[in-house]
Amino acid sequence: MLCFEHAFHIVPPHSLEQVKRLCRRGVVMEVHWEHREYTADSHLVARYESYQALDSEKPIQQNGWSKFVHDGRLIDRGHFIVSGSSTNMLDEA
Repeated sequence: MLCFEHAFHIVPPHSLEQVKRLCRRGVVMEVHWEHREYTADSHLVARYESYQALDSEKPIQQNGWSKFVHDGRLIDRGHFIVSGSSTNMLDEA
């Protein structure tokens, strides 16, 4: 199972809090997450939006994330590297 702290490179003593998760099931199963990163003294550092979508009819998987600083500016984005079912983020849904 993929660990969001590892994927987003959260370093101690910072913490990551999941604040939202939305799931949609059907031919394409989608999960969207929102996380917030805080310092040890509870100051907001960044907000992360991530998603994963799996098509049940085709071997297609889409996933990615975006990082926003505390004022809402996008500062980074990327894709999760998924190498098998053991790293399937939908397992965390």
